[in-house]
Amino acid sequence: MSAYLSARRRWPAALAWFAVAALGISLGAQARPEHRKAVAPATVNGTRAVCRGMAGRLLDISGYGDALRGATAISRLQFQNGLAAIPGLNNAQRSQVAGAFARAFDPDRLRLRIRANLVARCDPVAYRAVLTGLSSPLGRRMRAWQAAAGTPEGARAIQLYLRQSAAQPPSPGRLALIQKLEASRHEFDFLQGLLVVMAREAAIGFGSTPPSDANIRRSLELNLPMAEKVVLLREAAVYRQAPDQDLVRYASLWSSAPFERFSGILAASFDAAFGTSVREAAQAVRPLIVAHGASPAH
Repeated sequence: MSAYLSARRRWPAALAWFAVAALGISLGAQARPEHRKAVAPATVNGTRAVCRGMAGRLLDISGYGDALRGATAISRLQFQNGLAAIPGLNNAQRSQVAGAFARAFDPDRLRLRIRANLVARCDPVAYRAVLTGLSSPLGRRMRAWQAAAGTPEGARAIQLYLRQSAAQPPSPGRLALIQKLEASRHEFDFLQGLLVVMAREAAIGFGSTPPSDANIRRSLELNLPMAEKVVLLREAAVYRQAPDQDLVRYASLWSSAPFERFSGILAASFDAAFGTSVREAAQAVRPLIVAHGASPAH
């Protein structure tokens, strides 16, 4: 648990569970899962030009650019650790595995892919509204709490808060506000979608059959409750000094139509980027798995 409480971003801690689950279910799945609803791409060149100027700003101002770096590091390590059980690998082969995952989950490459997908799926009206909302005094205050939590000092403060909250937990009303904020941002829908995509693409890369809905449900039932608890408690720590009214207003902002549209586009962009990376990593190490008699196909 301490490894998760010391995580420097909001949802990468939970993503560690999903990365493990995605790898595990990809090695023994039977049928194609359901997927996140597709987001139509932008097709007008002029629109894309406008969106290229907004995509990077959206990642940064929303905090997802920071979260991406933590998520890539955790995902790479979890997938790499999941393959550490392959018997008989020599040092050169282990270096090959490590290199494949380092390339696949390079944060700069993933950021470029996510930005490209944000541009391809661009909704200029929604993007401008999101930038305006997050540039407001409320948006800047909430982003400041998020950014502070990512510093070493902030991480220590959060750990202290969490230790103290074991004896004096947040009130049910306060936790309800935090939960409402998380729901407005679709954090867990975001994570569940990534699980499906990562599991599917890992299976394809390994030469296996994509996971079934039943596999996905079992994995979620096993991993989601604890992931939810960890993230909600940490969010309570991140926003521990934010007034209740700010939490209410920020949740309302993310529940508005432009933010809902942006959340869907962002999720689809992360799915596409991470899915490509997972497949690349699996394809790179598949020959080693097959050579050592550990084929993932069942």
